Amino acid sequence: MIRWVSAGDFHNRLDAGEWRRVTATFLFVALPLFFFLPTELGMLLAAGVVLKFVALALKNERFALGAALVLMFAGCTLVYSRLYSVGITMSFVAMLVTMSVCKLLESRNRRDVHVLFLLQMLLMLAFLMYSQSIPMFVYLLFTLVISLRGLLRFEQLGRARVQFARWRDVVRMFAIALPFAAAMFFLFPRVQPLWGMPQQGGAKTGLPEEMHMGDLSSLAQSNEIAFRVRFLGDSRPDLNQLYWRGPVLWFFDGIQWHQRPGEVHERPPRFGYRENSVVRYELTPVKKTLRWLTVLDLPLNLPVEARAGHAWQVQMPITPRGVTANRFEVSSALSYRMEDALPARDRKDALQLPRNYPMPQTEGLARRLLQENGGDTRGFANAFLAYLHDNEFYYTLEPPPGAGNPETFLFGNRMGFCEHYTNAMVLAARSVGIPARVVIGYQGGEPNSVSGDWAVREEAAHAWAELWIDGEGWVRFDPTAAVAPERILQGRISSGGLEGEDSRSLTSRIAETLSAVAWLRDALEATQAFWQDWVIDLDRDQQQSILRGLGLQNLGAIGLLFILVPALLIGAALLYWFWHNRPRYDEDAVARLLRRRLARWAKRGYVKDDSESVAVFFRRLAQNAAPPQAAQLQAAAAGYEALRYRENANAVQVIDLIKRIRL
Repeated sequence: MIRWVSAGDFHNRLDAGEWRRVTATFLFVALPLFFFLPTELGMLLAAGVVLKFVALALKNERFALGAALVLMFAGCTLVYSRLYSVGITMSFVAMLVTMSVCKLLESRNRRDVHVLFLLQMLLMLAFLMYSQSIPMFVYLLFTLVISLRGLLRFEQLGRARVQFARWRDVVRMFAIALPFAAAMFFLFPRVQPLWGMPQQGGAKTGLPEEMHMGDLSSLAQSNEIAFRVRFLGDSRPDLNQLYWRGPVLWFFDGIQWHQRPGEVHERPPRFGYRENSVVRYELTPVKKTLRWLTVLDLPLNLPVEARAGHAWQVQMPITPRGVTANRFEVSSALSYRMEDALPARDRKDALQLPRNYPMPQTEGLARRLLQENGGDTRGFANAFLAYLHDNEFYYTLEPPPGAGNPETFLFGNRMGFCEHYTNAMVLAARSVGIPARVVIGYQGGEPNSVSGDWAVREEAAHAWAELWIDGEGWVRFDPTAAVAPERILQGRISSGGLEGEDSRSLTSRIAETLSAVAWLRDALEATQAFWQDWVIDLDRDQQQSILRGLGLQNLGAIGLLFILVPALLIGAALLYWFWHNRPRYDEDAVARLLRRRLARWAKRGYVKDDSESVAVFFRRLAQNAAPPQAAQLQAAAAGYEALRYRENANAVQVIDLIKRIRL
């Protein structure tokens, strides 16, 4: 069968060895994205790259083209099926990776290599949609160096002079570009990056919207940091005062607790507080997908873009352009008292009990405790906590089945997590007419010995009860403190306070016992926090702070442009001057290598005569060499002649042939 190929396409073809290098570079660049994408799509795309290697081994372009068509159809189907679950932005990233792999499969000439290089640059930017950590940045920088060096090497194929395919030349290019990049980063007006925008359809993390038994215990097994806090001034609350308030739950349907619809948009009631109980702090969300801005009880001053709901819960302020700020300055009053009576609507909702949900033993216990304290609400609450403390209740991350039912929990297994204790206390209070509600959030925190910040981790997720006391208002009662006081006093779950298997993260368990591991974790987290604050989340305020340190705070945008533009012009002029006056060498990379090798061989007795060419010298040595060495010398001679006297010869291959010679 005759297949017609254009002359231009034929001469632009690359051999299989070069395509293996191009494919390996592409795989190195795209590999992290295969893990970030949905599992089935990532495996499909990885298989597509493997098929490219198979097609090169078989020397079958039609096989690769057929694989590209199948991959395009299957990939588009998977992306469309996940469109609503991952959002449009992430679907676009998935489609970009899919089409890039398809392009790799159908690539065959020199132009395709340039297209693949540009696609690799886009894939590197796509990394930032998933992670902006320091390790990812290092990997991103390394892939950029690999890709750039590969492109420079590719551009020298078929040329006699190979001057810029060395590692030090790539490093030199980065060194020249670094000052320009730094100036643009610190002086150019800041805009919200694409990866800082809210992702439509993206999953939210952190505290749940409702409380189902088991939700918080699953969070408590995560070592991830939810947010960081830096206390301002001299105020440093005790650990047992660090209750970070999240959603407030009013309604119980027998299975889970729910919020009151629309409550986050209602104004909170007034309250009085002690001046000496006010603390000021700066809160920095680490996870950008948190639903709630969890603040200490009770918030006094919030950022202008945030507003407290009716129960002082604060949703994370988000606009159509994304989170309004990377850090929030808040002040809270730790000692407070309600000034108004309980509204009728709140009283009704705070006494709601599910229908057909009998709990006679719980109600009987609650009535007895209330009667023993003369109908006093605070006395009832303290008596209930004492009951939990005196009757061998256990705190565990893996409660037995049925712990969500107060009858089974209080009079059966007596084992549960904070949500089970809070659920039982609130239902017991409501059964005797005491208004009560559930609050979920975080409790405690861990001070960082390196940065001085406090880290609040997902494993600090907590639930507590609030009971209404006439004359005081909503008062916090934490039944967990009666069973596992070290959970509150230490600000974290400790192995000594847990019954049964410790399901926390391995890092937390090791850091609890080894101070060196704890310090190392603090150092790594402090480094990551600095990177997040001053590189990833660098905003206009921090930019102004840097400019103030340089004495440039009053210039404004126009003034900065008057500085930036001349600086760039001067830098460009210097770059041109260095390039124009660079040292010029008459010898290329092959001649340079030969000069060094001939000097080395001459010391061993293999001297090239001035009257003979390099190829003749190699063939003369081959006559008296062993068969393997003779073959190497003959191949080097033929390659050198082709390089010097033919077009489109491969200088890189000649360099490899010369390096293989052993004399």
